[in-house]
Amino acid sequence: MLTQSIGYSFRATLTAIGKQGLFFIPAILILPGIFGVLGLQLAQPVADFLTFVLTQVIVVMVAKELREMNRNVERDKEDSAVL
Repeated sequence: MLTQSIGYSFRATLTAIGKQGLFFIPAILILPGIFGVLGLQLAQPVADFLTFVLTQVIVVMVAKELREMNRNVERDKEDSAVL
């Protein structure tokens, strides 16, 4: 919801499709072939974990960008105050 609410639509979409599209479908196809029924049971937790990792990476990137934007705004305020 963070990325969606601040207008980063691609990142929001990537996070939203991560669980069911990017990770769950490959997990449900690959893991049962390796682990049998256990692989079927593990597919959802594996997809959830990988989605969590993807989301954390995206949030860290967004936070870094927002901090940089904030620094630029503060710098612009200081420059305009000097004038």
